[in-house]
Amino acid sequence: MPSFLGKNRRQFDAYDANRSRFVRKLRWAVDGVNARLKRFRWFSQTIQNSSFPSVPDFMATIAALNNCFHVPMVVASPEDDDIVRHNLQQHNVWQFIDIDNLFEPFPVLPLDDIRSITLGVYQLKRARSYDEEHSDCTELTDPDVDFPIEACPEHGAEDIIRLRSRSAHKSCIYHTCIQFNSTQVIAW
Repeated sequence: MPSFLGKNRRQFDAYDANRSRFVRKLRWAVDGVNARLKRFRWFSQTIQNSSFPSVPDFMATIAALNNCFHVPMVVASPEDDDIVRHNLQQHNVWQFIDIDNLFEPFPVLPLDDIRSITLGVYQLKRARSYDEEHSDCTELTDPDVDFPIEACPEHGAEDIIRLRSRSAHKSCIYHTCIQFNSTQVIAW
């Protein structure tokens, strides 16, 4: 369960906020799998008690079909543990770079991938105001717009970039890390 604010509390501390985000992201994946299962007519309706002995077999069959013909809900990168071990949380390993100096060009993402990464439309609605706040101009289609991007090229993580954004609700800065190649975002 996600955390709930106690009486007379206005916001979570960092631990509870991060735990709540983690739980929401896990529940998003579980709810997504449940939605895929309910696309099959038999699971989208009330199941009679006399059918309960057959449910595990039907579930295994539908799960196999989903695994075979659908893309995974969440894709983990095989290098996730190695990257964490490199301690990329330290500020001294990150360097500001020009977007033209990335090791590969950042991919142009389809709208479905953007929705998946942002976990819905709320962050997409806020994206333009965040971009304008962090870039040096309000004309974001200008090819010369300067948006601060950080990279970590010296620690074997050249495929990861980091973006800074200020909180809309309190005075702190968040770091968003994105791992990518020229065709897709691998992890975020």
